[in-house]
Amino acid sequence: PSDSAKTPPISFFRRTLSTFSSATGDYPYPAPVFGPDGYYYGTTSAGGPSGGGTIYRYVPDRITACNRMGSNVIITATGTTGGSYALYATTNLVSGSWTNIASAVANYALVTLTDTNSGKYLRRFYRTAAQ
Repeated sequence: PSDSAKTPPISFFRRTLSTFSSATGDYPYPAPVFGPDGYYYGTTSAGGPSGGGTIYRYVPDRITACNRMGSNVIITATGTTGGSYALYATTNLVSGSWTNIASAVANYALVTLTDTNSGKYLRRFYRTAAQ
């Protein structure tokens, strides 16, 4: 397939992924591109250390580990240090209904969240999100 067939559309996202400031770069333009490493890359037209714009890389948060400890499940995910994150769970991916079951603050770019009720379910699916 062509390179464009491998690139997910940016319009897929319906939430703010990141905010910009004069320190980190203002006015991101054009739309970021999806890199082969799974990260998004882009530029800003103003701001940054010299005021002339910046080049940035957006690293999507992702679950990196899911381990059972007794009747609990421990989820480890990437996150921004100091950022607040929630753990959502569902037993049915088709329903679209997710329940917020835990929250924590990321340390050293990782966040650890615990599902203390996992033993009650035969099957459970998880996702994390910044709060």
